[in-house]
Amino acid sequence: MDKGSVGYIDSVKRKNLKYAIIGLSAMVVLYFTGLVIVGSNGSSWTLFSVLIALPAAQFLTRYISLRGFSSLPQTEMLELDYLNPEAIAYELALVIGKKTYYVRIAVITENQITLYSTDSDITSKIVMDLLRQKGILSQVQICKDIDSLKKIVKSLQMMGTTEAKAIKETLIGNAL
Repeated sequence: MDKGSVGYIDSVKRKNLKYAIIGLSAMVVLYFTGLVIVGSNGSSWTLFSVLIALPAAQFLTRYISLRGFSSLPQTEMLELDYLNPEAIAYELALVIGKKTYYVRIAVITENQITLYSTDSDITSKIVMDLLRQKGILSQVQICKDIDSLKKIVKSLQMMGTTEAKAIKETLIGNAL
């Protein structure tokens, strides 16, 4: 599943949790197998179990960082189905600085980028600064509910595919 598509967050959470459980289970099995066979911690079995623990911990960390986010309900996604797919991105966990902001929907129009986010910490200035770093000068408006987003988007003209794709890739590039 690609970043920016509906269901991405839940898919990534499931994958990371699955790999974390498999890795941590393999680590425990290897460690205790080595302990039974060799009789001490100072064996290559211990080394292998530690080496397996590192990627497992990374998957666990990714899962933990996304645990507070969930995928969009299908009804919200279907209400914007008429838009150009190149000008819309769903479920972005934007990493800006040391903070992660959850954007449920990003709609790229000719005059501005309109974001639907229930994250109370995200501001237009934060996203505009991110885009400016990539050379994109665009206004950003944040809606806290889907009805506001629909109302704004209906009144704006959609952007051409090339420009919208560049902005969408910038947002996706900063997403988990």
